[in-house]
Amino acid sequence: MKRIQSTKKLLYVSVFAALLVVFLCGILFFQINKSQRLIEQYKEKISNRVNKAERLRSANHLLQNTKEERAKLPSYFVSGEDTVEFIEFIDSLGAESEVSMNVESVKLVDGEEKDPYADLHMSVSAQGDWDSIFRFLSLLELMPYNVDIRDVMINGNLKGERKGSNWSGKISFVVSKLE
Repeated sequence: MKRIQSTKKLLYVSVFAALLVVFLCGILFFQINKSQRLIEQYKEKISNRVNKAERLRSANHLLQNTKEERAKLPSYFVSGEDTVEFIEFIDSLGAESEVSMNVESVKLVDGEEKDPYADLHMSVSAQGDWDSIFRFLSLLELMPYNVDIRDVMINGNLKGERKGSNWSGKISFVVSKLE
C-alpha cells in the first residue's frame, strides 16, 4: 500500500512537472512569437527608411543630372513681357524667308487659376513663291519655342510652273507663354 501511495505521489509530481513544462513552453513560445513580430516590424521600418533614403538619393541625382536642361526650360516659352518681341521675331522669320507676311490675329488665352502658363494664339498670312512659303512654314515649325501649328492653308495661282507662281498661305499656331 505504501508502494501505491508513493507511486501516486510520483504520478502527481510527474503530471505537475509535465504541466509545468507545457506551461513554460507555451510562455516561451509566445515570447518568441512576440519577439519575432517586433523583429519583423523593425525590419520593415528599416527597409522603409532605406528605400526612402535611396529614393531621395535618386531624386537628388536626377536633379543634378537635369540641372542644365531645367535651366533651359523657360527658354521654350514666350516670357510674360516678351510678347511684342516674339511677334517681331515672327516678322523677322518672314523677312528671312522672303515672304510678305502679315500678323492677322494675336490672342492670349490664360491657363487655369494658379497656372503660370498661357497660350498665345496667332494667325499669320504670307505671300510669296512656293519655296519662300514652305521655308517660312519650316522656320515656324523649328522655332525654339513650344509651338503647336493648328491650321495651314496654302493657295497658289498656278501659271504653268510652281516656282514663278504667286502663293499665299494662312498659318494658325499656338505658342506656350509664361505669364
